[in-house]
Amino acid sequence: MPPERKQNIVMFPFMAQGHIIPFLGLALKLEKEKGFKVTFINTPLNIKRLQPSIPPNSSIHLLEIPFNSSHLGPPPNAENTETLALDLMLRLIESSPSLKPAFEELICTLVNEQNGQPPLCIISDMFFGWSAEVAHKFGVFHAIFNAGGGYGMAVFHTTWLNLPHKTTTDADSNDFPLPGFPKNYRFKSQNLPGHQKAITGPWYFGLEMFQEWLETDAMLFNTVEEIDHIEKGKDMKRKACEAEETIKSASKDKKGFKGSSVKAVDEFLDAALQSWNRLQRSQEMLCTL
Repeated sequence: MPPERKQNIVMFPFMAQGHIIPFLGLALKLEKEKGFKVTFINTPLNIKRLQPSIPPNSSIHLLEIPFNSSHLGPPPNAENTETLALDLMLRLIESSPSLKPAFEELICTLVNEQNGQPPLCIISDMFFGWSAEVAHKFGVFHAIFNAGGGYGMAVFHTTWLNLPHKTTTDADSNDFPLPGFPKNYRFKSQNLPGHQKAITGPWYFGLEMFQEWLETDAMLFNTVEEIDHIEKGKDMKRKACEAEETIKSASKDKKGFKGSSVKAVDEFLDAALQSWNRLQRSQEMLCTL
């Protein structure tokens, strides 16, 4: 294992349990199985809640980022979606760019503490696409980690970007086509989340956020190989067992065999290492001029 494996990876999930938990799972995997140091950033309340979840033998560094939610309205000091109604949850998401200056300052501090050596990479949340600009300012490889699977995130991206359920010509239709999906594909309106159905016009923050996704260097998904949907009736148990075996196979990392998810993580880390090495060579060349 090369010495770079002890380099630091910065992780920054959105302030929601459904985002923090997958990030923590990935952080523990990168530390235990890949040998990296991990700096895990979040707001003070979430960091406090996370501390008991960190194994005693883990070196994951929990780092607080200041966040003022007073402009969101009641309840005060909201730092997690658990305490918010749907309308305030959207406002919390929309307020995320306010974290950018503090995040940039934290990265600057980390670089200075390592005698000018930047982190290997920054893995941020899907709602923090703006963090790619911060990462690239320091010459750091950037990735967005989506807490959902590949298919779900493709639907999420398309429905928010186009709001097709608002523009369909059949107002009484229970389903609608999705731009970019196969021609005969229809998405059921009942599967949309309530807060998305409540949108009356373009979600401008969403449009900006998805444009920021284009600036990232990699996209990670909390998924394995695509699995056929589970049929009702007698076939359900068989399909469920197949899904379980697929998940196990995807996460295997044995001599001579690597599952699909293990391969994907290795390819991502190799890309980050190549980027980091290029940055180091560039700095060395500057020093010799």
